Amino acid sequence: STHCISSAASDVYKRQVWESAGSRPVLQETVEGVLGDPAIRGLFSEFITAELLTHVRDHIGGADASRRAAGVGTVISGLVFARYLIGIEPIASMPPRDVVRTLAPMIALQLGR
Repeated sequence: STHCISSAASDVYKRQVWESAGSRPVLQETVEGVLGDPAIRGLFSEFITAELLTHVRDHIGGADASRRAAGVGTVISGLVFARYLIGIEPIASMPPRDVVRTLAPMIALQLGR
């Protein structure tokens, strides 16, 4: 169900995988590398599609599942850029629970049937 997907995504973020000590510089370096090299960008796109969006698409199903999975990926990509790369406030300094509360409705909209 949509609630299960939203809960799972929320749980991953709440575990603060991206918030652990030292992860921000690594994430920034990775994104900068992806942006600066078309070959790496292509590989990264393939990886995200295969490892994230395909699983979301398969789980939610339906005729527009690919479009909705892309919407989820876009919200997550926006989060990475706003919070970790360019530091858009207030999202850059929000506690993780506030980030979840802010973005969960956008993700839920894409996951809704």
